[in-house]
Amino acid sequence: MKYTFSKAALTITISLLTIAFASHPKIGSTDDSKSTTLTTVEFVEVLNDNQKEARYYYENNWLQLRIQAKSKNYIKEYNLLETDYSEDGPFHFILITTFADQSQFEAREKNFGELIEAKGALKLLNDTQPKDFRKTVFVKNEAKQLIH
Repeated sequence: MKYTFSKAALTITISLLTIAFASHPKIGSTDDSKSTTLTTVEFVEVLNDNQKEARYYYENNWLQLRIQAKSKNYIKEYNLLETDYSEDGPFHFILITTFADQSQFEAREKNFGELIEAKGALKLLNDTQPKDFRKTVFVKNEAKQLIH
């Protein structure tokens, strides 16, 4: 029997599975009175066959900012995933940033703004600008980890 899924259903399913696996959960209490991690997941499509430009951009900008953010305790963890584009999964990259709690999440703009300012100009493979080689397909903020 062949099953078909809508793009929205597949994207949501992939989002939830990605969050579950990326968070490295431990079995334990789901008591809401304890700190709850919050995760942002972004699905990105590469435009105009600019795979090299997009990969370079994410490895040299997005990833480097997450490494710095984690070392400063601005985030709990991060993950940069690359996947094959398909009709049911119209994206090439999945960007995951997990915050330890609500206060880290709420400070994200200020904290990343500080890191971006210190970092300086974007590192690009060539003159192709990000708007010309990437498009955000879907973003989900504040996904909560159910198992701690």
